[in-house]
Order: sequence, then C-alpha cells, then structure tokens
Amino acid sequence: MAFSDNMVTMVTSQQLLAGRHVVSASFSPTQPQLLLLAFSLPAQGSSGNVPATVARRGLVCLWNITEPSRIQKVLMCEGTPTCCCFSPTRPTLAFAGTDHGSVVVWDLRELSSMHFVYKVGEDEWLIRSPTYTTDGVFGTDLGHHGTVKSLVPVVSVEESHRVAASVEKIQTAHGGLSFQLASMDEGGAIIFWTVIEVSRSSLDASETDLGLTPGGLIKIVKSSSFSLQKLSRKANLSGPMSARCLQLHLTDPNHFFIGTDMGYILHMVRHGGRALPGLYTTEQETVTEVTAMDFCPFGFDYFLVSRRS
Repeated sequence: MAFSDNMVTMVTSQQLLAGRHVVSASFSPTQPQLLLLAFSLPAQGSSGNVPATVARRGLVCLWNITEPSRIQKVLMCEGTPTCCCFSPTRPTLAFAGTDHGSVVVWDLRELSSMHFVYKVGEDEWLIRSPTYTTDGVFGTDLGHHGTVKSLVPVVSVEESHRVAASVEKIQTAHGGLSFQLASMDEGGAIIFWTVIEVSRSSLDASETDLGLTPGGLIKIVKSSSFSLQKLSRKANLSGPMSARCLQLHLTDPNHFFIGTDMGYILHMVRHGGRALPGLYTTEQETVTEVTAMDFCPFGFDYFLVSRRS
C-alpha cells in the first residue's frame, strides 16, 4: 500500500510452533522492534516431535522484527494465551491473559538456570515459565472466571512518549515499575492490577504468595474491579452482554471503552462523574459483535472499531 514502507514476515515454521496459529500480537511501546506473538495450542495430532509438556501448554514468543527468522525468547503458560502485552516502561516484562482466566507475568531478566531446556527435533529451546500467575491466587473475588479477552497497560500516550525518549534511564532507575494493568474477561469483569517488584531480601515471598515462582521478583496485586453488567444497567441497556475488547483513552486512561457482542461500545470512567457519551453504536439494525477497537495515535480524538459481519 502507498502508506506502507515495508512488510516483515515472522518465520513461524519451526517445529516448536507446529500446528499452532497466532491469536494475539503486541509491540513494545518503548522498543517497537520487539514483538510478542501469542499462539494457540497445537491442533490435535500436529505437534510432531514437541515434548508433551510443551505441546499441552500455551506459548508466547518474543521476536525482534529486524531478525524475523529467529525467535528471541519462548514463554510458556498453562492453557491458551488469548492476549498479550509488554510493560509500558520495560521491554523485559511480558504479560498474557489466558482462556483459564489467568493473568501471567514473565520477567525476561531471569537467569536461564531458573528455566528448562527442551529438545524439539534437532533443536534445543530454553522455554521460560511464568514469574507470576494468578492461578495460584485463591478466593472467588480475586480473579477472572472466564477467558481473558483484553490486557492493556494503564498509561497515557504522553507518558509513553516520555518513557520512549529515555528508555535506558527508565530501565536502570530503581522503582521504574510503578504502573497498572487492566484485564477484562468475556463475562465483563474488569480488573485493575498493580505491578510490584519484590525485594530481593524477601526470600520467603513465594511461600506467602503461591502465584510467585521461587526466586521471582515481579508480582501483580488486584487494586480495583468493575462489572460490565452493572455498567450496562447504568446505560439503560437490557439483556445479558458479553465483553469482546477493552481500550483505555490514550490521553486520559481514567476513561475506558468496552466493545460487546451486541455491537455496543460502553464508555465509562474509573473515578469521578459520568462519562459522556456513555454509549456508542451505529444505525445498523442487525446485531454485529465488536471484535477490536483502537484510538488514533496522532492526537485526534477518534477511535476505530471493527465488527464481525
């Protein structure tokens, strides 16, 4: 296309990825040459020489698009990853939501000795397990109970640009992990998580928090939550709805937008008064679910929505 400079194809033909397809992609906001791709579980009977331990689990792969023929890092989790993202300040932190309702974290700074090497055909792969997973967090109100559909950092575009201009300084600064993540499941439960760096002196942290791997230094803690069903009642919408995607306003992440299977986009705020307008829709009479949405990155107050036809 006229506005395109080039095209890059990630080489996904390795035996490790046999029978899997891409379900989500996310670029690092501070180092945009880094790309996360989340993959499905392999189709039945297509995993070939992949060890069963790996074939039964989901994979998220880190690429550098300047070297599209080689996977930089392979990350593994229970279930199927359904969405993924980087930290808004550090490309060494990766996150994913899963079909089990879990949110998982990988700290890519961890030593190789903390993880396992698996042989796939003639190749050996170092595959990283999560540093933290909400699978280990008990309590009916502490996590998701359905497939996680969206996972986004809570950060404004101005902050992202400021961070991108001083990546090295941010990466070495103590306490540069002060940010939140927002996750949403298909039932419409929206959870805001705070990312915390565990002190190296807290050697017993994994004993008191079962979600943290031994030796792990990154965890997430639930800070607040919202319900799509409660929000829809405030918008005078009747009948059950399923959530499909979540986006935060680029300049004011206090405002969030939820795409639904009924074709509506709900506009809500975390703090303060009512969001106006509270509802976006089209004049079409047929119900078409919202599949994705994103804001204009150039400062204009527009957002684009795709629907399933």
